[in-house]
Amino acid sequence: TWLHQLMQANAAAHAAAGVYLVDRAEVRARITRPVLDRSAVRLMRPLAAVGARRWLAGEGRGAARLVISDENLIGGITEVLRTGRLYPSAERRMQAFARLLGPGPVALFLGIRPQDRFSSSLTAEAVRIGSARRHTPESIAERWWQNRPRWTPVVEALAKALPQATVTVWDFDRLVADPAVAVNALAGLPPDTPATKRARFRRESLSAKAIEELLKIRDSIGVDAARAAEVDIRGRYPRGDDWPAFTLWDQKRAIALRQDYAEDLQRIAALGPRVHLVTAPDPD
Repeated sequence: TWLHQLMQANAAAHAAAGVYLVDRAEVRARITRPVLDRSAVRLMRPLAAVGARRWLAGEGRGAARLVISDENLIGGITEVLRTGRLYPSAERRMQAFARLLGPGPVALFLGIRPQDRFSSSLTAEAVRIGSARRHTPESIAERWWQNRPRWTPVVEALAKALPQATVTVWDFDRLVADPAVAVNALAGLPPDTPATKRARFRRESLSAKAIEELLKIRDSIGVDAARAAEVDIRGRYPRGDDWPAFTLWDQKRAIALRQDYAEDLQRIAALGPRVHLVTAPDPD
């Protein structure tokens, strides 16, 4: 979502270069939900796929490069938190997605974060939007720690699902440090092309206190009430020194999960010529 917003901020300039960013709401309505999600009516998926293929062909007409972005293409929050695995249906979903694409070249881009930060962020977002209703931070952390999920299988699944594609994997810290490079890579422009590096974020992160308050409302009144109270609670407990960011982990386990991530980066770097890893620079 962070990178998508940067792409939106640069959409007008990209359009002049023949690069078209497809509206994410349209991607979800025409592809993600009806074609890729298991919740879609099974008998309707083939018809939805035909419609999606025609729609994409129309969207791409006249464009030198079509950028299709939705963080849910490879799976959703609930699936990850429920299974304690990183996008277990990514290969199936991306195989279905690949059948919608035309014969032109394909480039896949994936941003990843250390497992301790990613699991905490996903849990906070689930509490915010009312997803994973039957799960608590404690139950999520227990399942995650038992499974110790890795990013490497996700990248392998993407490469397998689209054998004609290149796969670029970004360490999220590199994205934050140098967003213009990522924006230009997605647009297929030279890395030094001027680009807007700031965007208005769709959602702000939540503090641990805000999560605690939301969970109290969820447990006592219900998910809908918690969702309605989120803006007020976030305003009363903004992230900062007084109310630090929410995390699932103590220091010992956080360090262990970051080591998992470091090993993932090493393995992803060795996957082969179609996979390109972009990591954060080493600190001085």
